[in-house]
Amino acid sequence: MELMLACSFACLIVPISGSLMCSPLELFGPIQMNLSVVNVTFETVDSLGLLHCVRECYVKRRCKSFNYESQTETCFLNSKTDTEVEASDRVNIANIMYSNIADWSGKLAGACNNHTCPLDSVCVDRNDVAACETIYCKNTTSPVNGVVQLGGRSFFNQGDEMEFSCSTGYLASGKIVCEKEGVWNSTALCTLLPLQPRRRDGV
Repeated sequence: MELMLACSFACLIVPISGSLMCSPLELFGPIQMNLSVVNVTFETVDSLGLLHCVRECYVKRRCKSFNYESQTETCFLNSKTDTEVEASDRVNIANIMYSNIADWSGKLAGACNNHTCPLDSVCVDRNDVAACETIYCKNTTSPVNGVVQLGGRSFFNQGDEMEFSCSTGYLASGKIVCEKEGVWNSTALCTLLPLQPRRRDGV
């Protein structure tokens, strides 16, 4: 699939819901071709087209930019822009488009245009009324005698597991999983290891 600047002077031909349609140019922001921003993607979406990718980014305040793979129509939502990452994280890749969401029209998001939902949520258009739904988990408390390992992350996607470790002399069991509506389900335990009997020779 390729973008085509050929429908008229007022629109772009883009794939929407599996079909090529002519969309007003006023909806579009600047696109950088063959550029990808890496190491800041927090979610990957199997997209129906470029405008669907834009909308997925716009309704999530965590999303500051996106990469769009034109051949597979895959959308990569980024938590930073190309000016906020290291130079090594800006990579030239064929068939990838990059753009900052702030440069796009919020009209694509319907009632969620100019939404102010928190970073851990998504804006949902409910009968032309914007509503915020929590979908990401924030940091959670550590199990007793243990500590969670955030790895520099502030938010976790549904299904993500948070790693944890236990203090010396304790055995780790269970897991901590991010579930629906940003709720952690934790079965993590740090159980005291039994004392080992000393050998008769004192060792």
